Amino acid sequence: MDLSATFTASSYWDNNWKNPKLNSPYGVHNAPGQGAVEQWWQVDLPGEGFYECSAMSLMKRGDGYDPQRTINAVQFQFSQDNGQTWHDHEDGKWFPTGALTTDTKDIVRKFKIDPPMNGNAFRVVLDAAHVTGS
Repeated sequence: MDLSATFTASSYWDNNWKNPKLNSPYGVHNAPGQGAVEQWWQVDLPGEGFYECSAMSLMKRGDGYDPQRTINAVQFQFSQDNGQTWHDHEDGKWFPTGALTTDTKDIVRKFKIDPPMNGNAFRVVLDAAHVTGS
């Protein structure tokens, strides 16, 4: 999605590993030593208007390293004041991603966010308890 949005992450390995595009050879990777710490990925959309977020697509690491690592579920947060205040979507419910440990790096898992979120900034929250593999 290119709506002049900006992406940030709570931590990232280096400048190569903060690219949320599905066709990136890298993607997003937390900083060294942060694997057991809750992480978030944030998208800030331009303007004061609200956008609807109703689905997410997820792939494994683009470099093919550590293929058994799988994100099994994520939480969502949304903001309606450009990231000043955050709200847990559906009271912090964990949404299954549908990803499998047998997925290759080329498989895209798209899953619904139901009900959808409305806001001008969104976060995906991840933790070690909802990841399989090293």
